[in-house]
Amino acid sequence: MSKKLAEGIDGLIMDVKTGNGAFMKEFEDAIELSEGIVQIGKKMGKNVVAIITDMNQPLGYAVGNSLEVIEAIEFLKGKGSDDIKNLTLKIGAWMLKIGGITEDIEDGIKILQEKLKNGEGLEKFRELIKCQNGNPEVIEDYNLFPKAKIIKDVMSMESGYVQKIETDKIGISACILGTGRLKADSPIDYSAGLILRKKIGDYVEKGEPLITIHTNLPLPFLNKEGRSEAESIITNSYIIGINQPIKPPMIHKVIT
Repeated sequence: MSKKLAEGIDGLIMDVKTGNGAFMKEFEDAIELSEGIVQIGKKMGKNVVAIITDMNQPLGYAVGNSLEVIEAIEFLKGKGSDDIKNLTLKIGAWMLKIGGITEDIEDGIKILQEKLKNGEGLEKFRELIKCQNGNPEVIEDYNLFPKAKIIKDVMSMESGYVQKIETDKIGISACILGTGRLKADSPIDYSAGLILRKKIGDYVEKGEPLITIHTNLPLPFLNKEGRSEAESIITNSYIIGINQPIKPPMIHKVIT
């Protein structure tokens, strides 16, 4: 909060994650943190809203630097996953409200939907890339992004509905593949990552892909099933059952 307040902001939207892949794994802890953030903002004369969102599974389907950027571009093109779309529109609408552009969240969502539809959102992203001396041609040509040499599906060991995804394990496996640093001096591979093929509530057949891994690192076989460490972690992070579960809500609570 100190850094954000030092920037001279008038308002702030905080996306506070909760769930097994979040720092605040318990909902009650997320509420306590959110209320503290909002109270600090109010004491400093700022309009602050905390939105508690779900992290019991990854947002969207991509995990990893280039893969996530491509997914974001797809969203700006009007494609992509519903959870990214719904959360982005809701947070964006709150930004418009505290910025004094709209008085109603639904009006803000309509404005943002129109910006997506007419391409203004995508063009603004192109402008941001240029401002940072990036190559805006990546918007049309994803081959300009770094590409992993190894792309491999991780198959389900059983049939059924995805009951649960242990998201923190997905993050660990992604780091093993090169997306993050396991040590302070570890290099980051911008092409590495994961693409989820199944999420909570989806049905999967035995032998059907759960996740597709992207990496440039060797995948040594470490267990009797012939799976690497990352593949084993991914397989164990999926809980499969016979009954279709209720999908978790994307937004749990808004604190103002």
